[in-house]
Amino acid sequence: MSEVYANILTSLTTGLYIQVNIAIREYLQNAYDAIKSAKLQGLPEPIGGFRVEVKVTKDHRIVTISDNGIGMSRVLLEEYTSIGGGTKNSPDFAGHKGIGKLAGLRFFKNFVVRTKEAGIQKGYELHWRSGDMMKVLLSEPGKMKKIPYNNFIRDYYEIRDFQEPNAELHFTQVQLVDAMDEFKEQINENKIGEFILVNCPVPFLPNAFEPAEEIEKFLGTGFIPIITYINEKVIYQPYRDNLNLAPPRLEEIRYGDHIRAKGWFSWVKNSAEGLGEEKIRGLRFRCKGLCVGDRNLFANNCMPEGRSQFADWFTGEICVLDDIIRPNTARDGFEKSEAVRYFYNELKKRLGKKLSSLADVRSEIHAAEQHLAKVAKLIAENKTSIQSELMRLAERSKNLQRKRDSDEFNINFSVINKIEELLKSREKILVKETDTAKDELKEALDDGNTGEILKKLIELKAKEVQSSSKDTKKEISSLIDKTIKEVIKKDLVKPPKDILSPQEEIVLKILIEYLNLKQIAYVKKEVKDFVRQALKS
Repeated sequence: MSEVYANILTSLTTGLYIQVNIAIREYLQNAYDAIKSAKLQGLPEPIGGFRVEVKVTKDHRIVTISDNGIGMSRVLLEEYTSIGGGTKNSPDFAGHKGIGKLAGLRFFKNFVVRTKEAGIQKGYELHWRSGDMMKVLLSEPGKMKKIPYNNFIRDYYEIRDFQEPNAELHFTQVQLVDAMDEFKEQINENKIGEFILVNCPVPFLPNAFEPAEEIEKFLGTGFIPIITYINEKVIYQPYRDNLNLAPPRLEEIRYGDHIRAKGWFSWVKNSAEGLGEEKIRGLRFRCKGLCVGDRNLFANNCMPEGRSQFADWFTGEICVLDDIIRPNTARDGFEKSEAVRYFYNELKKRLGKKLSSLADVRSEIHAAEQHLAKVAKLIAENKTSIQSELMRLAERSKNLQRKRDSDEFNINFSVINKIEELLKSREKILVKETDTAKDELKEALDDGNTGEILKKLIELKAKEVQSSSKDTKKEISSLIDKTIKEVIKKDLVKPPKDILSPQEEIVLKILIEYLNLKQIAYVKKEVKDFVRQALKS
C-alpha cells in the first residue's frame, strides 16, 4: 500500500465538509450505528432506552454528541485517528468509509472522544488538538505533501485511560470544543435541531400523526427511529395531523426478485399546489435511517422530464434497502453506478409518473375551483353573457367525472358536486323562463301575431342553446318544430312569389340566429335557398 501523507487531511476536511451541520451529521451517524451495534450484540436496553443526545452551548463554542451504544475498545479508538480505519463493514450501518470521524477537525480547535464498552470499568479518552494541527496543515501545504500522515498527527493527539465505577455502562461521547470564529454563527441549538429533525431517524411525535404506526410498520428495518435529544428536548418528526394530509400511499419498489426500497407519500387533501411546510416538502431518500441529499435528489432524478417541480406538491420518504445503492462520501447523493441509474429509472416509472399524473388531476381540480368562483361572481353581478362560461364549466365537470371514475388515490372531487349544484340552479331558472316563453308563444300563435311568434321562437332557441339538460333541449326543439308547422298550416301570410313566405322567413331568422349563437360561419343566400328547399320538401 502506498504511503498516505498529511496533505490528505486538507481534502478530507476543508474539501468534503463545508458546513458544521454536515460534520455533526457524521458523528450522529456513528452514534446511531453504535446503537444498532449494541442491539445486534444483544446488549440490554439501558434505563430510558437507547438514545442519542446533542448539547450545544449558548456561547456557540461547544457541541457534544453522546450515545449509549456499543462503545469502543482502545484499539478501535486508536483507529479513530486513522484514514479509512472504519470500524463498520456491515451493510447494516450507515457509515462505511471510515473518514467521517475526521469531519470536526476543520471547525473546532479541540476534539475529544470518551468511550467505554460494557462489562469493564476502564474507558478511554482521545484528545486531539485539531486547531493547532489545522494551522500547520494549511500554512505549509508543500511540506504536508512529504510528511507521512501518521507521523504528522501523532504530535497533536493522545489517548488516556479513565475509570468508570459502573462496569455495565457503555457509551461514546464526542465533544467538539472551541469552535473557530468563522463557524460560530452555524453553531446554535435551533439550526442544529432543525438539521437533525429533517435528516436523522427521529421518531414520530406520539398521538400527533395518525398514520405514523402504519408507516413505521410498513418501512420495517428501512426506518428504525432512535430517540434523539438536543439540549434535553426530544426531537420529533415534523408530520402532524393538523397539516391535513391525505392518507399515505405505501409503495414497494421491487425488481429482480428483490425489494430495493420502500416508501410512502401524501399530499394536502384540499390543495392543488406545493406544500407550505418547508420541513416536509418533497420526497426524500433515507439510507440506514439517515437522509441522502435533499428533496431535489428525487425531483431531479425520478420525476418525468420537465415535471420535477411537481414533486413539491407531495411529501414522503423513500427508504433504500438495496445495499449496492450507497450514499456518496458527502451524502448529497448516491455513488454513481449502473445500479443507481436503474434504480432511478424504476422509481421514475413506478412512482414519478404516478405523482405527475396525480399532480395533473389536482391541477384540474384547482382550475375548476377557480372557474367555478369566476362564474359564481358573474352570476352574482347579473352578467347576461355567461353562457360560454357555463358550457366550459359543464365540460370541466364531465372531464373531472371521468377522472373520478378511475381514481385510486381517494382524491377530493367535491368541486364536481359544487359545479353540478350551480348548473342545476341555473337550469331551474332557465326552465322557469322557458315555461313563460312557451305560454307567450301560445298566446301569440292564437292571435296570429307573426312578429311576436318570431320573437318568442328566437327566445326559445336561445334557451335551448343555454340549457345543459338533454330533456329540456329536446322539449324546446320539438316545440319550435310544432310551432313552425302550425304557422305553415295556418298560412298566416301569403307573400309575393319573389320573396320568402312568412313561415320561410321565420325559419330563416331562427336558423340564422342559431348560427350566430353557435358562432358558425355562413352565407346568407345559401341558408335562404336551403330553407326554401327544405320547406318545399
